[in-house]
Amino acid sequence: MIEELISKGQQLDAVHFTYEVGLVDKFPPVPLLKSFLKDAKKVAASILEDPNNAGRAAVFFPFLFLTSLCVVGLVELLNE
Repeated sequence: MIEELISKGQQLDAVHFTYEVGLVDKFPPVPLLKSFLKDAKKVAASILEDPNNAGRAAVFFPFLFLTSLCVVGLVELLNE
């Protein structure tokens, strides 16, 4: 189940589920969270490159920014 979530780009759900079922040792959260940030940057770049996505960008970027801040904070906490 966790591997399926990861393969579908649902790393945040995978981290949540990993904690729920106690498989944090097998699926460490930090690499999953970093992978999420990498994927989010790719999505953001593709939206910015398309001039027809101005409305989508206006809605998407605040969400992406806040989510990314949360993920960075989690990575820092988990690395302590």
